Amino acid sequence: MQVKVNYTGQTQFQVIARNHVSWSDQPFRNGGTDIGMTPSEWLLGAIGTCAGAYVVQYCNAQGLDPKGLTMTVFSQVETLPHRLNYIRVEVHMPHPLEFQHITGIKQTIESSLIHNTLSHAPVMTTEIIAETLKLPQTAANN
Repeated sequence: MQVKVNYTGQTQFQVIARNHVSWSDQPFRNGGTDIGMTPSEWLLGAIGTCAGAYVVQYCNAQGLDPKGLTMTVFSQVETLPHRLNYIRVEVHMPHPLEFQHITGIKQTIESSLIHNTLSHAPVMTTEIIAETLKLPQTAANN
C-alpha cells in the first residue's frame, strides 16, 4: 500500500492514492487556506471510515440494513509528546439492535485493520532522500 504526498505551497499538500487525489491543508487560524482536512482530521476520518466499512460488512452478513449508519470520531490532543492521545469511535445505528449485534459490531470494529494498527504500535521509520551538499574547497582543506 502506498500514498504519494506532494507539497503544493503554503500549508497545502496533494495526496494521491491509486487514481484518487485529495488535499490536506491547515485552517485559516493556523496560516492555511483551509482547502482540505488537516492531517489529524484525515487520521480520524481513516479510523471512522475503516470502522464503518467493517460495520457494513457485519450488517450485510447478519441481514441488518446499514442504510443511515453514521460514525463520529472524537480525539484529544496531548503534549509531551504532541499527539492524539484519546480516540473514541461512536457508531450511530439507524435502528434498534439486539444486544448480540451491539457486541458483534464492537468486536468487528476492534478487529479492523486501522484499529489493530493503532492498538499495536507499528514500527515507523523515516528516511531522508536528498543529495548531500558538498562544502566548497578551501586552502585549509588542500
